[in-house]
Amino acid sequence: MLETWWQTTTDRQGAAGCHDVGGTVPNQEWAQDLEQSSGNPNDEIAVAAPIWMNIDSEDEPELLVSYGRSLWAFDGSSGSPAGINSEWSNDVELSHRTWSSPAIADVDGDATADIVLGSMVVSMAMPDVRPITDGRGIEFNPSAPDPGEEVTVTVYIENAGTADTEEVVDVAIFANGEKIGGEGIEVLNPVDPTGSGSFASFNVEWSGDLGEHTFELIVDPYRNLSQTRFDNDKQVRTLSIIPTYNATFEIPTEPIRVDPGGDGDARFGVRSTGRLAGTWTLNVDSTSLPNGWTWEDETPGGISSIEIGVGQVWTPSLRIIAPSEALGSDAGFLALTLTRDGGDEEIYANLPVEANRTRGLSIRGPDGTTQSTGFGLVSEDARAWLLIENVGNAEESQIAISWDGTEWGSDLRIFDSSGYEISALTLGPGEEREVTARLPVPSGTAPGESVTTPLSMCVGAGDEQECSQVQLEFISSRSVMDPSHIRSVPEQGLTWEISADIPEGVGGMNWSLSDSGMSIQGWDWSGSGQVSVSGDVISIIGDSGTRAIGSLTLDLPEDARPSFHLFEDDGSGVSESPLSISIEVLQIHRAGMDVNSPTMQPYVVDVEESNLVVLKLENPGNGDDSYVLSHEVLLDENMTSDPGIVVSFSSNPVHLGAGSLRTVPLSVTLPESTPARVPIAISFTMTSQGNVSVYSHEVIVFEVRQDHRWDFDLIHDGEDINGTKIFLAPGEERAISINATNTGNLVDDISLDLDTQIFPLGSDSSEGWIANGSSVEGVEVNESVSLEINLEAPEDSWNGSIMRVDVTGMARDEAIMEFHFMIEVTRVPGWGVSSSISDLEIDANGSTIQIEIMQMGNNPSIPFVSTYITGQKGWLIEDLPQLPEVIPGILQRWKST
Repeated sequence: MLETWWQTTTDRQGAAGCHDVGGTVPNQEWAQDLEQSSGNPNDEIAVAAPIWMNIDSEDEPELLVSYGRSLWAFDGSSGSPAGINSEWSNDVELSHRTWSSPAIADVDGDATADIVLGSMVVSMAMPDVRPITDGRGIEFNPSAPDPGEEVTVTVYIENAGTADTEEVVDVAIFANGEKIGGEGIEVLNPVDPTGSGSFASFNVEWSGDLGEHTFELIVDPYRNLSQTRFDNDKQVRTLSIIPTYNATFEIPTEPIRVDPGGDGDARFGVRSTGRLAGTWTLNVDSTSLPNGWTWEDETPGGISSIEIGVGQVWTPSLRIIAPSEALGSDAGFLALTLTRDGGDEEIYANLPVEANRTRGLSIRGPDGTTQSTGFGLVSEDARAWLLIENVGNAEESQIAISWDGTEWGSDLRIFDSSGYEISALTLGPGEEREVTARLPVPSGTAPGESVTTPLSMCVGAGDEQECSQVQLEFISSRSVMDPSHIRSVPEQGLTWEISADIPEGVGGMNWSLSDSGMSIQGWDWSGSGQVSVSGDVISIIGDSGTRAIGSLTLDLPEDARPSFHLFEDDGSGVSESPLSISIEVLQIHRAGMDVNSPTMQPYVVDVEESNLVVLKLENPGNGDDSYVLSHEVLLDENMTSDPGIVVSFSSNPVHLGAGSLRTVPLSVTLPESTPARVPIAISFTMTSQGNVSVYSHEVIVFEVRQDHRWDFDLIHDGEDINGTKIFLAPGEERAISINATNTGNLVDDISLDLDTQIFPLGSDSSEGWIANGSSVEGVEVNESVSLEINLEAPEDSWNGSIMRVDVTGMARDEAIMEFHFMIEVTRVPGWGVSSSISDLEIDANGSTIQIEIMQMGNNPSIPFVSTYITGQKGWLIEDLPQLPEVIPGILQRWKST
């Protein structure tokens, strides 16, 4: 492809074309003139590169050319603009010159490509009507309504396309699958960035019951509008309607076990799940406790008129007291009722208790108490769920099971959770087994009829026999759920199978999510088969006189709190067709640990000092937990035993709520005997007290900073050298020995670094002062070595000149000792006399001779010259004048007669 231009006189022409360069000689396939557009002549210049774009999805892609104030498109095969479509027969006039190359992008978000030219965008002219994005297409007022309160649902839509809508756009709003309103929207102009249009809206009034309600906004449901895209025509929002005041018990089903004559504390949670905070009172009924058992309130602030904030948890504490004569088979519960002060709200729960024993069985129903109820269809088995636990520390293989006969017979059987009948029950120490006790419902039994029987299990014989009992109730029903009870950690896909005998003249059965207590925020219920969930209603549909079967599925949120939930509803329209299921959300014990400080490892520390470590602890589980912190020195070839490292935790154990985090500072002290520069790995562990097999740990590597400790003997010639003065003659060399002992914690190097400062006397310009220190490497602990300082004064140094020597003891770049001393040059006198420059033949009348006196000492002095002649008498020598001071090295001349 090619674009070019040229100029003749004042006119400018342009051309674009395509050449086949596949052969040895390029061959022109087609060429098109670019006609001058509106604007100035100097706009017509081809400086922008053309691009390819497949506009018609046929054959070769098209060539897009920006030239002057126009955008051209040419068919890739023929070069004809009309060969694309009629819209491109002529150029697209633009508002300014196009000296930039076209670029392709979806600028306006309508899922079609736009052509960008400088500050201009060329788009396909087509609308795109959609709900306002970011979930704002549906708004609720009020946003947190009470059950039955009228809610104004407002719908917002906009045209995000590039052209007006030329016809009415249908918009519909649905609630829980049912249409609650709609409207036809007149012409919608495009919004920014294409146009200056605005949104359109309308309101619908709606009210609903407790539960989560799904609203769906659909634009153009019948596809009557031509748009650039259709995937954004729908928007879904959920509105949760929760009770104004509500609360739930968070009580584990495992009984509080108390030794005979002892007591135990029961702490459990009460969570406010209503829209508003409320003031509550806890009532405790002890009539179901075993004989002689009592309870006391240990809750700070009591259990009356307690305000619980929205989403907050209040934790009562009740002390359970067992009499000394309590039997091993004692079991019962406290009936708890939470009532709102000044309101009608009441919430119920049971707190199971048992006598603690070293042998025996614990038999419990779904809520942890010694009772269980099973529903059954006529001519089918009624199934009561049980949990059997061996509380002893030995295997129980001879378990005697007994029950009483009932009006429905005595054919009671026990099945495991897989549906296999258990003929002989064996439990290992501490083992738990989920089972169902099944009793056939005779044909002809009327729905609603029931029978009861105690179920006993005994281990041992004679005086050592230990028995446990549970009360079973079996009820004939038109509807049953299997299993009736589920114990599970938070997960998705928990399923109950619902079977229902549809009576004559009825097409199904309905139950309410809110009335049964199943409407819990974040819990997602769905149906399959003949069961469906729509809004607040669970339905099972079937023909009259037939059996309908379907599944009810629950997806639990990851943060579902551990608790027991019982869901019951009598249903509407059909008698004796209750919905009765329960679930115990089990606690997931998790632990997470990170190191906040130190940020770099190894962590270099000093011995015998408290070194700060900060750990970040997290409880990623779904319930409160306590964690014990511990540490361990990891031994290896470098560290074969714990040298006595002391770790002090600021808080231990640490209590963490579900999903909460906490930083815990601690101190680590390494003893003086810890070897330096040896990696020491310490593992820090947080262990869940709810499940000791759950833990998290982090390893921090410490390294002791080398302790550069040395003892120095600074005695020289019987005196301490520090601060003293040493005298040297000019040119004299002197060596000073210093003993050093390594008293640190590792092999070390030692050196003496010297700095000197010269203080010359007078005009002393001598150079060559020498002061050097020695070094020794690899000195073992407690080993002594001798270090030397070598000193030398220059040959020409003057008496009284001083050199200050500052000595620093260095152990591997760490200064460990400093001292200083002075070097002073001593006096060395010396003179020289010469008359070699004089004529020593003396005239009879006398002569004057010249002598030279050389200062050969090292101290400025005034020479004293005495003259005399040996071997002759009568010679007279005049006295020499007073001679001046002569500095060392200077030659002085005098005349004498």
